Amino acid sequence: MRKYDFFGFVISNSFVHKLDPRAKLFALIGLSILIFRISAFQNLLFPLTIFIMAAYFSGTSIKRHVLSVRPLIPFLIAIFLFHFLLTPGQESIGF
Repeated sequence: MRKYDFFGFVISNSFVHKLDPRAKLFALIGLSILIFRISAFQNLLFPLTIFIMAAYFSGTSIKRHVLSVRPLIPFLIAIFLFHFLLTPGQESIGF
């Protein structure tokens, strides 16, 4: 068995694991909508805080969460490049 599965389920007896699956699904949908509605980079700290708190209350290490998402890095880099290169910029305060 691999050490870190890609978004694999970890059996545990924590608060997050005991939640109803529908509650976790609604939380995921709500967090996804929140992230897509954010326009400023510094406002992403709130969802990051929620992620860290969920990782803490799930009883698994944050390292395990980060390593399980590692296969997504090329996809995330591609999204960043498309957004960076194809989104028209706005002029800042001109002199």
